[in-house]
Amino acid sequence: MDRKLTSREKLIFLMHYSICSVCRRVTKQMNSLRRLVYFHVKNNESQQPDPKFIQHLREELQTIANTGQPDQKP
Repeated sequence: MDRKLTSREKLIFLMHYSICSVCRRVTKQMNSLRRLVYFHVKNNESQQPDPKFIQHLREELQTIANTGQPDQKP
């Protein structure tokens, strides 16, 4: 974040978060992703990712950034 939230902003956030199932789901997904990345890096520190995988990942992320949807391949 750019700055700390004010008390009022914290209250508004907590109220929203308590009723918004999408925000709670995204938080759970981000925490899971963070744990997966942490354990993968911890267990594979000396390995380098396949350059083809990195290129594919970049292309997929760019597609999502441009369209909001992953590439729909059959």
